[in-house]
Amino acid sequence: MRRYGNLWNDVVSFEALPRAAEQARKGKRFRPSVAAFDFDPEHELLKLQDELRTLTYRPGAYRSFFIDEPKKRQISAAPYPYRVVHHAQVNELSHGLSLLQSNRPSQRNTCRQRASVALNDASKTNPNSQFCG
Repeated sequence: MRRYGNLWNDVVSFEALPRAAEQARKGKRFRPSVAAFDFDPEHELLKLQDELRTLTYRPGAYRSFFIDEPKKRQISAAPYPYRVVHHAQVNELSHGLSLLQSNRPSQRNTCRQRASVALNDASKTNPNSQFCG
């Protein structure tokens, strides 16, 4: 099997982070944390990029709350900068996986979904991992 490496530089590139911020912002642009980030997005993205490159970035605490529809359950929401990092990681992993997969679309999509779940699980079990946030 071929290896597709050196993804970290693509994840932290200034081309990838604004795209990831836009994806993380969808449906949430009026929330205070998103509005604060978007007040000076270039400064925030450069700061985030620097923290990611120097491996000093640490994700913030999750916000937990309950919803009642359709049934009662607890939701844990990641802070906005962590969602930006997550989108950047998934975008680059999806691109790398699509290069490795066969021409069958169903197989490519299944692999992307598994990678997204695996990345999310890894970030929950090892929050100090340098590649999971």
